[in-house]
Amino acid sequence: MNSLDRVSAAIHMQPVDRTPVIPLIAGWTAGFTGRKLNDYLLGGDCMAACLLEAQERLGHDAMLIFADIALEAEAAGTKLEYVEGQHPNLAEYAVNATEDVARLRLPDPQESGRMPGALEACSIMRQSVRDEVGVVGLVTGPMSIAANLTFIGDLLYMIADDPAAFRALLDFALEVSAVYAASLITAGAHCISIADPAGTPTALPKDIFREEYIPRAHRLVERVKESGSPAVGFFLWGLGPDTLPDCASTGADVLHLDHQIPLKNAFSIVPDKCVAGNIKAYAFANDSPALMKSACREAIELSQGRNGYILASGGEVPLDAKAENIAAMIETARS
Repeated sequence: MNSLDRVSAAIHMQPVDRTPVIPLIAGWTAGFTGRKLNDYLLGGDCMAACLLEAQERLGHDAMLIFADIALEAEAAGTKLEYVEGQHPNLAEYAVNATEDVARLRLPDPQESGRMPGALEACSIMRQSVRDEVGVVGLVTGPMSIAANLTFIGDLLYMIADDPAAFRALLDFALEVSAVYAASLITAGAHCISIADPAGTPTALPKDIFREEYIPRAHRLVERVKESGSPAVGFFLWGLGPDTLPDCASTGADVLHLDHQIPLKNAFSIVPDKCVAGNIKAYAFANDSPALMKSACREAIELSQGRNGYILASGGEVPLDAKAENIAAMIETARS
């Protein structure tokens, strides 16, 4: 099996020759390969070079086309401030009053913001690895796009004070995500994964989560599949035994989990879904390689006898992660 075959088999709950491994490394690869983070964030050729070199040196099974979760909102009008060595800061929101929602215009991925650079990176990477290593387009989910279009506090007040404006903003954000995902597939991504940290059920009221958010997440998954993605991953933070089934109901093929839900519980709750995770993201910066190997071995052992598991970090690997910890994770899966 090559890497793409291995990941595809796991997604479809089929046997694999070994556990596929995907550390969620993106901007971290700039420092790892001796480049500047802003060059990675702002240039498609640099992004591709960083991700390809990291994969060649480390040997993980799939690469993520990802800059940061503000990329889509920036393309839709939010202004960012770039400071070298860190992810960009939100400088000016596109929506500062509810009437601004109606003025929003859908970005064109071929022209708007940094989307063209990400598409360029995707095309370069697919041409380089062809169908040997997975190329995954990672898009931001609708709640997080909305939270980057307007101040998160205003967004939460909007839920209660102007639910029509909240729904309109969430629908707009969904459309942004769907259009960008379709462009990534056209550019060469093998599949799409959706990450939506602001959609966490730990922050949203349960009725809003289930009645407003989850139906839109389901609609987004359907749209992404209609665009040609043969499988779709979904990553929601803070899922528990009562909300993991909600995430599964979106129709996503892969449920990407953080460390807050034990793998053993997840395997029993969603036995028919591929699960990815759930190594603590901050452990890549704080732990030793020995501890990292131990955590990864435990996860792999828990998955024995079950098809459909991908060893992955439970979130994007931080910029200050230790290369030896990422290498330890990958070596454990490959040994």
